[in-house]
Amino acid sequence: MAKPIIRAFKSALLVGMWLWLVPLQVTSLFLEWAQKIIRLNRFLFYQFEYLLHGQQWTKCWV
Repeated sequence: MAKPIIRAFKSALLVGMWLWLVPLQVTSLFLEWAQKIIRLNRFLFYQFEYLLHGQQWTKCWV
């Protein structure tokens, strides 16, 4: 009698974990890409500022 309940609980737990892990991985990937894009934008901005003002930029990859 208890076996089907345990089986149902296990499957619910697995589905719950899957539904929780997949968005988490997607979110972490998205955040990683966002960080890279922000770094690239900063890098390009500092280069542009260097060309514009002729100042030496030290903050390259922050």
